[in-house]
Amino acid sequence: TPVWRENLANCRWFTRGWTLQELIAPADVYFFDRHWNMLFRKSEGIDVLTSITEIDRGVLGDSRSLLSISVAQRMSWASGRVTTRVEDEAYCRLGIYMLARFL
Repeated sequence: TPVWRENLANCRWFTRGWTLQELIAPADVYFFDRHWNMLFRKSEGIDVLTSITEIDRGVLGDSRSLLSISVAQRMSWASGRVTTRVEDEAYCRLGIYMLARFL
């Protein structure tokens, strides 16, 4: 197992409020280390991303509609997330509910 994979779960990016939309909305996301070396694509790392974020594997892989996920489950993905401003917390949480309408 590469060292970066072991350290990935400790990356604070995964605790940010906006991470939910950044992971769910795009068809693919590219992950880089601090030296700009590409580590993996979202489509290649769904299992590790699901393990870290607890976001449904099907939602990350675009095979399951966000609308099929209960509000309670989506709320659980948002719990423990950190934002710098109170209004950002509201917007980022609202985003995972509004995204369901557009995806």
